[in-house]
Amino acid sequence: GEDHELRASAPLMRLALLVVLATSIPTAVSARPAPDMYSCITAARADPLHGGVVEAAESGTSASHGVDGPMTRTRQPIVTGGSVLGIKYRDGIMLAADTRASYGSLARFPDMERIKRFGEKTIIGAGGDYSDFQQLSDMVDGMDQFDRNMNDGYFKTPREIHSYLRAVMYNRRNRFNPLWNYLLVAGGDGQDKFL
Repeated sequence: GEDHELRASAPLMRLALLVVLATSIPTAVSARPAPDMYSCITAARADPLHGGVVEAAESGTSASHGVDGPMTRTRQPIVTGGSVLGIKYRDGIMLAADTRASYGSLARFPDMERIKRFGEKTIIGAGGDYSDFQQLSDMVDGMDQFDRNMNDGYFKTPREIHSYLRAVMYNRRNRFNPLWNYLLVAGGDGQDKFL
C-alpha cells in the first residue's frame, strides 16, 4: 500500500520540484556582462581601417594591439579543397575539380563548389582555403556588378580578371597575410581562349 502510493506520487514530486526550480529562477536574466567588462573597449577607440587601436587610456591597451590582443594572421588554411585541373584544347577550355572540402584531415564538407562563373566569359577554379576563395569571389562579383551597373556593354576579360587577382594575391603576400589559394582563371569569347 504505502510503497505503491510513493511510486504513484513520484511523477507529481518531480513536477513539483520542477515548478519550485522554475519559480526560483529570476524572470529577467541578462546575458550582457557587467559594465566593468567593457573597460578596455570604452578606454580605447578602435581604428577599423588598420585593425588596431588609435588611443589608449589607463586600461593598459597599447596602440600596437587590438582590443582583443595582438593582430594575428592566418598561419595555415582550415577548410581546404583539393586540386583543380584545367585543360585547354582546340574547341575550348575545361576546368575540373571535386566538390569535397576538408576540415583539417577530416573530409567534412561533401558539396562545396570550387569552380565559379563570373560574368559571361570567365570561370575561376580554386584549391586551398575555401574562405579565401569566398573573399576573392566577392571581390570579382563586385567588379562584375560594377561593369553591369555601368551599362556600357563592356565586361572585363579573363586576362584582366587574372591580372587583378594576381595583383591582389601578390599584395596580400607582401603584407605577410597571404590568401591561401591556388587559382585557375579561364575563359574566352570564341577566338581568344585564356587559361
